[in-house]
Amino acid sequence: MTSATDWEVRSLRPGDVDAVQALERRTDGAAHWPDQEYQRRIEPSAARGVQRIGCVAIARGKVIGFIAGRIVLGEAELENIAVEAEVRRQGAAVALVIGFLDECRRRRCSVVRLEVRESNAAARALYVKAGFREESRRKGYYRGPEEDAVVMSVAL
Repeated sequence: MTSATDWEVRSLRPGDVDAVQALERRTDGAAHWPDQEYQRRIEPSAARGVQRIGCVAIARGKVIGFIAGRIVLGEAELENIAVEAEVRRQGAAVALVIGFLDECRRRRCSVVRLEVRESNAAARALYVKAGFREESRRKGYYRGPEEDAVVMSVAL
């Protein structure tokens, strides 16, 4: 087990990509992206006005979690997050979300939004703990199984 004092949150680096992709594949709730999408989180370019953000939680030299999002026109979207099963509920996810919000503030975002499955009570509680509030719902947004999305946001 790893405690909150045993890990750090930092920006995604090239050497992290393989571990992040492996974690994503093992995590049913994570969005599954093409390999090149994580590489885009490393280079700080703003192609077509889109800035990408990627952070990882590291414990004992190993990636134990990641978070990814993007910024468009001063508004951010948290797009993906995952934490290793054996270290869940120990604070890494909260630290990743707070690190993501800090980076969004640094980049002068006005708001951060996300979608979460209506049935995902644990994730919704995590986001509320980080300051998010329910903004709206998107009927039938998710597939396999079909489910509504809860849109949540936090003003920065």
